[in-house]
Amino acid sequence: MIEFLTQATVSPPAGIAADELDDLRRREAARAAELAEEGRLVRAWRPHGAAGWANVCLWRAADEQDLWRTLATLPFFPHMTVEVRQLDPHPNDPRSQAKRAD
Repeated sequence: MIEFLTQATVSPPAGIAADELDDLRRREAARAAELAEEGRLVRAWRPHGAAGWANVCLWRAADEQDLWRTLATLPFFPHMTVEVRQLDPHPNDPRSQAKRAD
């Protein structure tokens, strides 16, 4: 699996009813939990000082197309702007070095 870093902003539809927005949030949280359980969503952060709804996430996918297919399963996806960056292993990554030491 390849690792990807995404940065996303979410713009909920203007005029959406509060109960609909709450439902979207619940479904988004449930889907994120499923993707984490599958090992696809590895980590998620809120960028410090970011205005509005924003996140930075670490994902695992077979390739970029697989990642986009996965992202498209998120309930908020139609309301997201997403930047994707594929990550390659770094020779000085502490986790990689720890694995080699074992």
